[in-house]
Amino acid sequence: MLLFVLAFVAAVIVPTWLFGGFEQQPKEPLPKVEAGKTVAYGELSIKVIGAKLVDKHPTSSFDDKKGMTYLVLQATLENRSKDTVFTFDELFLLGKPVFPKKREPDDAGMVRDNSSAGSLIPGVPETMQLIWAIPDEQAAKVGNNLTITLQRRVWMESFFEERYKWMSPRPWLTVDVPVVRET
Repeated sequence: MLLFVLAFVAAVIVPTWLFGGFEQQPKEPLPKVEAGKTVAYGELSIKVIGAKLVDKHPTSSFDDKKGMTYLVLQATLENRSKDTVFTFDELFLLGKPVFPKKREPDDAGMVRDNSSAGSLIPGVPETMQLIWAIPDEQAAKVGNNLTITLQRRVWMESFFEERYKWMSPRPWLTVDVPVVRET
């Protein structure tokens, strides 16, 4: 038996190791789409429009925090399913150079009336604003473009609700978004 294990190691494991078979494989970059282009899958179609840096929280002055600048990403979303969608902000992630790790928006709202995040009614496109609070010193480092990661949700059965729904977001696309400074 020991002879068999040694032969296996010599014939399979050692050559695999020598040819780099155990090294971590580099991740392929996510596909990129241009800002202003509509992408669709499953229940949503998404068009990222642009981003701006502002001094005041766009949906409520009660949310203004001292020493913070707000990055506002505008995107048009359309619910293509037959059910109302209540969560969509986890589909948008912002990472470096603003945050060390990718992060979902802190808040979301509708552009048409600056209300807080609502729901997406089937067949009604809504222009949404997704909001990240950024310390002023970090906001000064934001360039003229940012890369936003869009995530894709998977159609699967919810353990708690015992029905199928969209869940488990996974990175899908990146969008380079121009940033306008309104501060």
